[in-house]
Amino acid sequence: MENLIKVGEIITKISGVTKKNEKELIIRENKDNPLFQKVLNHLYNPHIKTNIAKKKLTKKVKETEVQKTFNNVEEYMEFLTKCTGKDEQIAIIQRYILQNEEVEWILKALALKNLKIGATESTINKAFGYEFIPEFEVMLAKPFIEIKTVKGVKKVFDHWKKHIGKRVIVTKKLDGYRATAFVNEDGSVNIYSREGFLYEGCVEIEAAMSIFPKGHAYDGEILATNKEGLSSKDLYKKTQSIMKTEGVKRGLIFNVFDLIPIKEFKEGLFKVECEKRKGALSKIVNKQNSPFIKYVEPLYVGEFKKEVVDELNEEAQINKEEGVMCQVADSPYECKRVYNILKVKSFRSADVKCIGIYEGKSEETAGKLGGVVLDFKGHSINVGSGFRPTERIEYWKDPDKIVDRIVEIKYFEEFTDENGHLDLRFASFKTVRIDKTEPSYN
Repeated sequence: MENLIKVGEIITKISGVTKKNEKELIIRENKDNPLFQKVLNHLYNPHIKTNIAKKKLTKKVKETEVQKTFNNVEEYMEFLTKCTGKDEQIAIIQRYILQNEEVEWILKALALKNLKIGATESTINKAFGYEFIPEFEVMLAKPFIEIKTVKGVKKVFDHWKKHIGKRVIVTKKLDGYRATAFVNEDGSVNIYSREGFLYEGCVEIEAAMSIFPKGHAYDGEILATNKEGLSSKDLYKKTQSIMKTEGVKRGLIFNVFDLIPIKEFKEGLFKVECEKRKGALSKIVNKQNSPFIKYVEPLYVGEFKKEVVDELNEEAQINKEEGVMCQVADSPYECKRVYNILKVKSFRSADVKCIGIYEGKSEETAGKLGGVVLDFKGHSINVGSGFRPTERIEYWKDPDKIVDRIVEIKYFEEFTDENGHLDLRFASFKTVRIDKTEPSYN
């Protein structure tokens, strides 16, 4: 384990500096270390999955009769990539970690893929001098209206004003699993999440996509079939249940809204106008006429009118849908978050009692407030976003400033998780309400 101990020292050194150029230098100095390369690739490569969560790794499982051992950490990492999360596999991993206490923290991080060194994929690739870590980015939308804190003051940014005078396309915002399907030149199909993780087992979608034009990436949202007429949150719950199923996943529909050649996708830019892309995509989907692939039809195409977008968003609310997307018709496909496409979502607000706090776990929030525990209609809800850096320090040092007080939060909707617990989707902290002593729900 001497080689892994050395890698641990390198990782600790990288984590110990704060400047990006310092981290880059340390990585560059050690880039020829074979094991460092493999560990870094395992941790950061979005295509590598282990299917192990912290709860699963710490689960008490029966010792397996198969006394499997690993000759080196490379064999251990290979085993992790083939892990399906079964108890016998977890037992083998737990035993190996216990047998190597001096590098326990790295072995756990490799299993969970949760080790952060404060460096992005771009920084790592710059240090190596080539695309060592494959970067995977899809086009993401900015909010229609954004509330940000600037120098301690909350400000409202009306991003929708950037669309004034432009031709736009408004579509329904779907609440499912964002996915990009690559139809390769050999006809094979790979479906990736927005982070670049491979979705496996979506056999019906894969078979349907295999006859689509090759060499293209199809961007969309995976949702379960909805013969029952489920609301947005219930349909998401059904989709989640199917997507978490091990092995073959059936009963899913791929709702596509954009396409881009794979070559241009990897380069991060496709200059063909959005309206032309959608027109071509519509013809492809209609020609194939598959029950598993659906084109997301526009709700409105024309000059931007805020009242039209607001009205369509209100209709989405009435139908218990997530909202709408507003996209500039002549905009390119860019693999990053852009103002050319805006998401219009309806958030609710509530004033609820804070009953506790918890410490942050990331490098930025360790030793500070990670979030608050709220009493939401008799249920304990954790909310960790929306806090300014100064607030995280202030409330952690003096919990009395927030605990047992009424705080205002915003959230998209209530939902019941897979364990039957009430939770809030996209919940974030807004402020402590010094003018209120009782909870209220809007």
